[in-house]
Amino acid sequence: MPHTLQLKTSIKYMVTVNISTGDGLVNDATGELMQVDTESSGLESTVVRLWMKFAEPRVGSFARSKQPHSRNADWTPIMSVVRSFQYKRNEQITIERRQFPVIPAEAITIHKSQGGTYAQVAVHLEGRISRSALYVGCSRATNANGLYIVGKFSPPNPFGQQDPIKTQLNRLRTEAFRCYSLYTHFRNEQWLPKCGKQLMRNINSEFLNSRHFATNVYRFSSTIRARRNHYLALNGESE
Repeated sequence: MPHTLQLKTSIKYMVTVNISTGDGLVNDATGELMQVDTESSGLESTVVRLWMKFAEPRVGSFARSKQPHSRNADWTPIMSVVRSFQYKRNEQITIERRQFPVIPAEAITIHKSQGGTYAQVAVHLEGRISRSALYVGCSRATNANGLYIVGKFSPPNPFGQQDPIKTQLNRLRTEAFRCYSLYTHFRNEQWLPKCGKQLMRNINSEFLNSRHFATNVYRFSSTIRARRNHYLALNGESE
């Protein structure tokens, strides 16, 4: 949690702790700050509550039902939280700190953006950026019209021969082609349309799901039953 938190309505803030995982109020949940409630005591005023509006209705739905806003039903209350820590190592001094678990999020790091999608995204390129970070940043936009590049775009270096990503892509293409060719061969046989149902099972998960397979109704009604293994060597042999 930040030492000093600046609050401004109508801008985006991100939750930085897991307030309620079941309610969707978790780390990285982002919403718009709509209102700041304060209480006055003498000459000083203290912030007691924040009201945020999240894009996803499910986020904060339980919190809204317990403490609804007087005018806006889609505003979610955010209360301050207390965190404890030791003052120094091996000393029996505990300090408690109270703060609102949010930070401004009009601009966030690429790492923090993972898992989110946005109608408009501006990716700021400063210095050299890795291929994976560039992919994550650009793919947050829901369409190309909403993607903006700030700075000079320099394409990443091409894959090396031993690059693990290239190896994995080649493996997926090779194995997918084998499975497709095998299935296409069966499907093109003249007798297959007359056979009715076909059942294909994964060998790797067959043991773990043996009870499910034993009671599966399609097991008894299928005409063709096949097994497949995703882990195939390049020479066609099963690993």
